[in-house]
Amino acid sequence: MRVPFDVEKLIELLPHRKRIEKCGEVYLVGGTVRDFLLGKDPRDFDLVVKGRASDFLKKLNLHRGKLVELSKEEDEYRLVLSKDLWLDIAGMKGETLKDDLKNRDFTVNSLAVPLGNGSYVIDYTGGLRDIEEKKIRAIRKRNLREDPLRLLRAFRFMSELAFEIDEKTLKWISSLKKEISRPKAERIRYELLLLFSGKRLSESLWKMDEVSLLTELIPELLPLRNTCQKYYEEQNLLYHTLKCVENLDHLVRGEMENPLREFEKYYGDFIADDKKRALFLLGALFHDIGKPDTLTRDADGRTHFHGHDRRGEVITRNILERLRFSKAERTLVGQVVRLHMYPHLLAREGEKVTDRALFRYLRKTGELAFPLILFAYADALASPSDGRGVLGHVVFARRLAQFIEKKKERAAKKRLVTGDDLIALGLKPGPVFRVILEEMEELQAIGRVTDRQEALQVLREVVKKHLSSRAPSGS
Repeated sequence: MRVPFDVEKLIELLPHRKRIEKCGEVYLVGGTVRDFLLGKDPRDFDLVVKGRASDFLKKLNLHRGKLVELSKEEDEYRLVLSKDLWLDIAGMKGETLKDDLKNRDFTVNSLAVPLGNGSYVIDYTGGLRDIEEKKIRAIRKRNLREDPLRLLRAFRFMSELAFEIDEKTLKWISSLKKEISRPKAERIRYELLLLFSGKRLSESLWKMDEVSLLTELIPELLPLRNTCQKYYEEQNLLYHTLKCVENLDHLVRGEMENPLREFEKYYGDFIADDKKRALFLLGALFHDIGKPDTLTRDADGRTHFHGHDRRGEVITRNILERLRFSKAERTLVGQVVRLHMYPHLLAREGEKVTDRALFRYLRKTGELAFPLILFAYADALASPSDGRGVLGHVVFARRLAQFIEKKKERAAKKRLVTGDDLIALGLKPGPVFRVILEEMEELQAIGRVTDRQEALQVLREVVKKHLSSRAPSGS
């Protein structure tokens, strides 16, 4: 079906358009057309060519850019023109364009615009209607079965485009959920990062859980469904987890009341980084994953989960390694899980939290210092109330901000002692240098030493303490 549409601008945006048009029957397809119709200028262009893509590329003979073979078997290539611009080129699947478009995943991705032959959109599946109605609709159940990654992609598009998945598609996904184990781990990782970068993440996760795809994809989440925590009221752990992700997602997007917004200068850059924000939210999904393994009950029937943060980090890292996340990605998500209780503990201290505790918190959490407080606030809101509310988290954030500003003032002064001072005291360079200098840095940061003379005096005591602790015992 040809639908007249003003797509001349899209065609004009295509790099090397005139040269491409001379190389045969070529169509702009898929996400390129969808995003243009949604008002977004594409940075990557999906092209389908009649015949083989490899033959088309020989005719194109474009010396600029880097050619990457995506799949020789599927006849798919990527021509990278710059860091933010590339062409994905594939040979037509089937005898005709109609065959190709009807074998795609969703109707909104099965639109085509011909090059060099008028200004219209080809729509055989109702994709234009579904874009207008903001619907994710699978073309056929068979298409989902052929590539089960499409089960996850449905929710990625729900999150990314803020569309709804139609009911028939949800039923097909539910019936095919066992197939999600088939796609390669690297492809799943890619889709998860896009899902967690989307603007409707929490709604998408709730819907994934509704059709049981979430626990099929990550079986380690299943015990949360069968475990409850009971502090003041009983609460299902998977419900709590999804509610926590929902709160945190809305907080980082500014979509709910946030008493911590006054401290945004301390966490804003972290949240503004799409990749870090996605991994941070992924950490929220896994934050209590260690609780089922550490569950105990006291005489009153209340639950306890001692060490669930450390156990959770182990489980989380195993999941992410299985899904081929990078070492840096595993580290960041693992830190969120391991450290998520830290702000809760210090928030209970209120104004009594010491400068030394604040210094150590900063040293252990690094760039996560304030994002973790934001997380703790979302976590507390997702839990049954203990009557204390979340005021402690705001007080803790304020104390931490004040401490950081004082620390900056002191940091303007150079370090009061150095490794040379340790050598002058008779120590040989080694690992103990770092331990002693970090302790002196802490004492300087909290104001215990304020000048060099005082620092040298304290340094002698610190060195003496470390030397005595290393001395061999014996009679």
